[in-house]
Amino acid sequence: MGGITMKQQYDSYKPSGIDWIGDIPSHWKAMPLKRQGTMNTGLTFTKADLVECGDAVVSYGQIHSSKNDQVNLTEDLVRYIPKSISNVSALVPQGSFIFADTSEDLEGCGNAAYNNSDRVLYAGYHTIILRRKNIGGKYLAYLFQTDTWRSQIRSRVSGVKVYSVTQAILATTSIILPPLAEQEAIAAWLDEKCQEIDAAIAKVDREIELIDELKQSEISRVVTRGLNPDAPLRPSGIDWIGDIPSHWKCIKIKHLSPVLRGASPRPIDDPKYFDENGEFSWVRIADVTASERYLEITSQRLSTLGASLSVKRYPGDLFLSIAGTVGKPIITRIKCCIHDGFVWFPLLKINPEYLYYVFMTGQPYRGLGKFGTQLNLNTDTVGNIFIPLPPSSEIELIVRFLDKKCAEIDELKAKLTKKRETLTELRQSIISEVVTGKRKVI
Repeated sequence: MGGITMKQQYDSYKPSGIDWIGDIPSHWKAMPLKRQGTMNTGLTFTKADLVECGDAVVSYGQIHSSKNDQVNLTEDLVRYIPKSISNVSALVPQGSFIFADTSEDLEGCGNAAYNNSDRVLYAGYHTIILRRKNIGGKYLAYLFQTDTWRSQIRSRVSGVKVYSVTQAILATTSIILPPLAEQEAIAAWLDEKCQEIDAAIAKVDREIELIDELKQSEISRVVTRGLNPDAPLRPSGIDWIGDIPSHWKCIKIKHLSPVLRGASPRPIDDPKYFDENGEFSWVRIADVTASERYLEITSQRLSTLGASLSVKRYPGDLFLSIAGTVGKPIITRIKCCIHDGFVWFPLLKINPEYLYYVFMTGQPYRGLGKFGTQLNLNTDTVGNIFIPLPPSSEIELIVRFLDKKCAEIDELKAKLTKKRETLTELRQSIISEVVTGKRKVI
């Protein structure tokens, strides 16, 4: 985004008295958030309180999933409570806000959802409600999206694994406000511009989705049909595999290697099991989820005692997650230890890179549950999975071919991902400049 010209700026500015914002247009006001309305905590409810129909309840999880401009009232996010346990203090009128009062990461602190719905809506557990004195708060919804405003909260929250955002923190954060008519005009302008950018982002997202589908399709084709398009085929007898080259085999994984489970030192939170200078890294599901094909880094390391009570793996070894991000294979490039949320293959008779590609199709899990969510894997189910097995010479050719092909596809995806990041940064930059008065648009 280019620099702001004088024509884009307001006629005069004044000090806001707020460190994070600096000067603001002379006719704008700076004030603590508590002057914008009243605050209450949300309604605490249990699973037993949920019913299929009733009044809608939005909890902190839905707020973290929202786009920060309005509560997403899709059926997969909203939960319901019977009117008999509804509480007027937890009502969220149209034009009001719901903040999540906890976050698992610092970046999520300050997440807010704007209620742009006209339905009866309650705030659920771990939330804080801001009921505005004046109806309509779309300008504030945009202000709350900016890193400049949220930085006030991040600098004051407490926590390590979970961060807590209190009413006191929110109430004393500073906001800036133009006159009401100007707020509405700014919000309308941002609606239009953000819709244009969001449409461009959605287009890129679809292109990335197609790239991912292409990659998975290419992997599936090659690991089930090989590299010779003229090879005679025969039925494999396995639904997900279909026809295979007639000289290939179908074999259960347990006939290529025993399938064993990882192990954890107990209790896992005992500090004696950890040492930041330990020889072996400690692999959590989150470490695998954050990695692509290879595991190269983890956030924790085990002590000698901790490693002795777990399962040690070495560079080049393949293991598979059976909890969290279920069914994800990964090949380690470091010395590490795995817990019982993973299975491994101690006597694997084939190139682990080939088995990695087979797992990456997602197809071996068909019939075992919903891939990535409801999938239920253990040593027996993994061991009994049938996979196509080419001769070893073809396996090496297949791995080299897929390495090259996937690298080409990944390069295309990286360019699209960069384009998406640029669009997202542009969106945030425009919002920040406009709602802080650095750019005049009306």
